[in-house]
Amino acid sequence: MRQPQTLEGDPGVEQYVLELKKITKRYPGVTALDQVSLGLKKGEVHALMGENGAGKSTMIKVISGAITPDEGEIVVEGESYTHMTPALSKKLGIEVIYQEFNLIPNLSVAENMFMGERVGGKILADFGQMERRAAEVFERMKIDINPKTLVRDLSVAYMQMVEIAKSIVKNVKILIMDEPTAPLTSDEVDILLELVEKLKQEGVTIVYVSHRMDEIYRVADRLSVFRDGKWISTNPVEEISRHDLVCEMVGREITETYPVRRKCEKETILEVRNLTGKGAKNISFDLKKGEILGLAGLVGAGRTETARMIFGADPIESGSIIMKGKEITIRSPRDAVQNGICLVPEDRKQHGVILSLSIRDNITLPIVKGISKLGIVDRKREDGILKKQKDDLRIKTPS
Repeated sequence: MRQPQTLEGDPGVEQYVLELKKITKRYPGVTALDQVSLGLKKGEVHALMGENGAGKSTMIKVISGAITPDEGEIVVEGESYTHMTPALSKKLGIEVIYQEFNLIPNLSVAENMFMGERVGGKILADFGQMERRAAEVFERMKIDINPKTLVRDLSVAYMQMVEIAKSIVKNVKILIMDEPTAPLTSDEVDILLELVEKLKQEGVTIVYVSHRMDEIYRVADRLSVFRDGKWISTNPVEEISRHDLVCEMVGREITETYPVRRKCEKETILEVRNLTGKGAKNISFDLKKGEILGLAGLVGAGRTETARMIFGADPIESGSIIMKGKEITIRSPRDAVQNGICLVPEDRKQHGVILSLSIRDNITLPIVKGISKLGIVDRKREDGILKKQKDDLRIKTPS
């Protein structure tokens, strides 16, 4: 299923709009990209597939100029470069929508969309023009966002839409989308994928990264598989089955996609009764031991707010939480953790980790008291916990 990734000497094949030749990027203890070659055609949606740590994000950063490769060549519309810079990639019409938002919360939507561009005179910016042009883009996207709204007042889903609009408003030729639908509802995903189709028809080349197979088979023309920093294969999407795609991603034959479902125990471990607070009203449900309970709803329906109240991150106005038949009081995350309740938050960067601390400190932060004596952390015990988490979750890190 492998396809050659260079067109030199082959006049019968359409020239690539962007070609990567033998790109290598090393970090201490880790080779993130190992002699990777890849070609992108004009007006195609090209999906990058692979497990976490496969090299997809590193490749995106090489294309955008966020990092410099140790070896290799980047060819854009026939011009060769040893590396990109952010300014050069933008000049060449390359725009990236990262998983992590690149927005300034205290500025308006319109200001974020035109950041770095001169709109208006030499001295004063024309905010009215910004807002009109932003409104035109949102109308085209079929999204109801007021350009005057401050970004900090938007939901995560709408922040994602602003990131996409920010790229569209510029003269984009190559648009890279890294997990663009992760925070979106199914209706919003439909709008986004329709937009991708429109951009493709306009001749925009789109690099699309997603773990959602339905999206890939709906929107992609070709897909490339990465594994452990290496390019594995490139195929037209209709020529590779989902089973074969997953096998290439993980590097082995897959016999079971999902674990066997087992009947949950009868014991009720958590009861929520008429929980009311910020953004949620009269929420009630039971949770059995060993059960996975899904909370479904549109953006703004109250799912996140319910989780935050149960965890003590937001105050509870009324209602009760019962653990193993006993009503408990949760006024803070500390109370929740002491009762065995933990939260993986919606916004990992803002609320899930402390970016200035090491991986070690972040992993053991919730239990630091339990592994300390007289205020000193037992490093040997901590090392054992870290090794288990690293192995169990397959965390890829040089140290």
